[in-house]
Amino acid sequence: MSVARRLSRIVIVAIAFFVPHAAQGQWLDANVASPGLEGNLLGDDPAPLVRVHLPPGYETEPDQRYPVVYLLHGYLGDATNMGYVANQVDALVEAGTIEPLIIATPTAFNKYQGSFYTNSAVTGLWDDFITKDLVDYVDSNFRTLPQRESRGIAGYSMGGYGAIKLALLHPEVYGAAYAVSACCVSLEEQFMVQDRQHLLAAASATVFNGAHWLVKAQIAAAAAFSPNPEAEPFFADFPLAEDGSLRPDVWERWLQHDPLTLLATHASGLIDMRLGLDVGESDNIATGSHTFSEA
Repeated sequence: MSVARRLSRIVIVAIAFFVPHAAQGQWLDANVASPGLEGNLLGDDPAPLVRVHLPPGYETEPDQRYPVVYLLHGYLGDATNMGYVANQVDALVEAGTIEPLIIATPTAFNKYQGSFYTNSAVTGLWDDFITKDLVDYVDSNFRTLPQRESRGIAGYSMGGYGAIKLALLHPEVYGAAYAVSACCVSLEEQFMVQDRQHLLAAASATVFNGAHWLVKAQIAAAAAFSPNPEAEPFFADFPLAEDGSLRPDVWERWLQHDPLTLLATHASGLIDMRLGLDVGESDNIATGSHTFSEA
């Protein structure tokens, strides 16, 4: 567990101790259909599970409208993994530290155990699902404040990557972005340095099940960043050949999804956005967050 995650849990326990009887919000579950996920080559359900947390007082104050935070889980996770934040948020609202808000946490788990919140010809249009279909669903079914200034996106690990990338690509949708222990905010540092050996193993792998989870993550990333419906067995091209040499054409496709690269053309969208990166000093993926922050 990263230092950031450990500290986060300490904070949650501390809040629960000092505000022991916070009013409880409620969770609602729904399967949200997304046209862009239909017909994906992995056979995944095109209506992923979404969990929506409504703040205390939502039912008793029918005239009040609320900001929304879209909370993205990490690789291997799904919407059900994010429930631990509810008590923390309810306690903060009860203490008057934050205003009441709605939390929407979608599932982005697929047959490769993570979509990287990216539009792909193989895994489906996950960016569209989060930014269009889910936002429309939440704004249509709940009393939201439906403007970017009242809409934020946050996540950890793969979800931190999704939060930063989607904020870069859609500043008209999100007014704030927050990433905790984000992976992949520099694809070069993540995949060509830290995960290089796992990426090489993925390039020569023949089966998904039974592989180390970090090898699976490389396969999932390739299916998201360089999908190829003709490439067996994973419908993906890899930026490293089996001998370790770079495949420049494939790597260029990956860089189109690199937050560090996207800054060159999308930085203007961050000018009036509230943006934060949170990473433990001993976290093994801290370098990418520091590099992105400096850029």
